[in-house]
Amino acid sequence: MALSPEQLGTIFPYFIAFWVAVALAALAFFHFNKNGPLKRKLFLILTIVADIALLGFIWVSGAPLPFLAVVAAFMVFGAWQAVRFTRFCGKCGANNFPQRPFQSRTECKKCGDHLAVD
Repeated sequence: MALSPEQLGTIFPYFIAFWVAVALAALAFFHFNKNGPLKRKLFLILTIVADIALLGFIWVSGAPLPFLAVVAAFMVFGAWQAVRFTRFCGKCGANNFPQRPFQSRTECKKCGDHLAVD
């Protein structure tokens, strides 16, 4: 289902607007919300939905299947890393992103509380 360059040019502004809206909404939610368990659930869902949406756009743009498979593999690895190593404090709700590769934080950077393994 490849789109012509004219069709891609028509939908590209909507694609960019969609990603800007999603990014701003996610930024606001994860910055201002203090509910750690809700953040954990939404982070997983948002990561999966964003990856699927981006893969869908790449597929619609007419990318070859081998390229799509390689991109999907990298996206699955990136999503796994993001979900596995990002922690949200249950006490203060702070976002705790890893500072070193393949290593999660064990204490909250904001309040010092122990971060549970999800």
